[in-house]
Amino acid sequence: MDEKNEEVGYLLFQKNFSSIGIVNSVTFYQGSVKEHISNSEDVLDFLLATIFNMYGPIAYNTYNVPEKRNSLLVKKLKSFGFQDLYTDEGIKLEQVFMKKQL
Repeated sequence: MDEKNEEVGYLLFQKNFSSIGIVNSVTFYQGSVKEHISNSEDVLDFLLATIFNMYGPIAYNTYNVPEKRNSLLVKKLKSFGFQDLYTDEGIKLEQVFMKKQL
């Protein structure tokens, strides 16, 4: 929220719980900052740091966050230590979208 109490950015994430109800991982799905915000990197840093500080040393991951549409979020996640995953054959794991005209 800015000084006018308007949203400037968001993170969409899911908390995952253990069998006894304790948060044991967080999965990030989306994150963005409004285009007119000049310090968008700082806003994403703040949002991510807030989540990390809230839940502490647990597993954090992403699901379906393509770099093409989320370049700033991917950049920020990598700055916090997130890494790309690869298959045993060295192929980068990425979400594939397919469509067939009938």
